[in-house]
Amino acid sequence: MFEFLNRPNIDTADVAPAEGKASATGHAIAWPGAGRVAWSPRDVVSLTRTGFIGNPVGFRAVKITAEAAAALPVVVQDQERRYETHPNAAQGRVEIIEALYGQLLLTGNGYLEGVGDQGLPVELHVLRSDRMNIVSGADGWLVAYEYGVNGHKHRFAVAPNETMVCHVKSFHPQDDHYGFSPMQASASSIDVSCRSLAAVGTAHSFQWVRATCIDGDLWGATDVPLSEVSEFYQVTIRQNGGVVRQEMVGAATWTYSRANQQIDLGVGAYQIAVAQVSDRYGAGLETSISIADHA
Repeated sequence: MFEFLNRPNIDTADVAPAEGKASATGHAIAWPGAGRVAWSPRDVVSLTRTGFIGNPVGFRAVKITAEAAAALPVVVQDQERRYETHPNAAQGRVEIIEALYGQLLLTGNGYLEGVGDQGLPVELHVLRSDRMNIVSGADGWLVAYEYGVNGHKHRFAVAPNETMVCHVKSFHPQDDHYGFSPMQASASSIDVSCRSLAAVGTAHSFQWVRATCIDGDLWGATDVPLSEVSEFYQVTIRQNGGVVRQEMVGAATWTYSRANQQIDLGVGAYQIAVAQVSDRYGAGLETSISIADHA
């Protein structure tokens, strides 16, 4: 009935259709965008490297808290006598508590190993949290701690009434075995902080032009005459009205290194002033500029 639909049109039967090439992705449209933020990894090792080793703010926060905890007195005694609080041959009471709190603050987990005979520890050692794995059974309950170093693993079995590992952990709302690291909660802020430090953490270089009152109008000269026995300049760095650094240089240029900035400056703007020094009159008038938003 509908065969006429297959009949060629007498007007176009001898006209070949125009050739064209079609792409399999021809219907895809690429919208340009600003891209995605590349955050650093969120594992314990990366967070420690980024938020503690590579961030002075994070380092200081963990250090102050751990030192404050280590300053608390610890007394070990029974009904008969008080025992010496020297946990092992390499560490004293303060060092081992500081190490334990440092691991707890960085990873949310702290592990103490007891070394001794017949279930009675005579030494205590802090184990690195990033090397420890918790082994759970088929029912989800803890059965062992596995500690790995350089490809070698040691398993600490967990018996019903005896284990040589004490696990101290912070509260984690979504994990039954591991504690929640404060570094994980502040990971995005740490990334922003580290990028800000990298952005402003550069040396500042300054150059100036020497002036003179003697033959200072020689337009053809590349530089005015020195008119002094030697060329010296006094460079002064000020912040909040006080002098934080002063140096003598022998050329019309000076670089303020990042290391010296960290030693000298707090947050905020600073001023640099330069004065030429005369053998006869001392330092002359200063010329200065302000460098804003130092961090």
